[in-house]
Amino acid sequence: HRCISGQTDGRRKISRHAFWQDFTVASFICGDVNNAGTVNLLDIIFLIDYKFKGGPAPAILASADVNSDGSINVLDIIFLIDFKFKGGPPPDCP
Repeated sequence: HRCISGQTDGRRKISRHAFWQDFTVASFICGDVNNAGTVNLLDIIFLIDYKFKGGPAPAILASADVNSDGSINVLDIIFLIDFKFKGGPPPDCP
């Protein structure tokens, strides 16, 4: 944070404070659940492993919510299978 000192009013010092915080915006490819740079069969396997076999969570959870319904579940797996192998719509993450 940063403090900016102001003037005095004769009796006390008047200060103005300015605060800011740095943050990072994560960019990702929707459906790239394993964060490898592309959406493929390995992302589907990664998501199945995460949801049903206790595998690691995606580095960016939002990348796995491919149907944009606010949760990561079997519907996201089906959506990715439909996209990759049946010509379904592309992933649409929140």
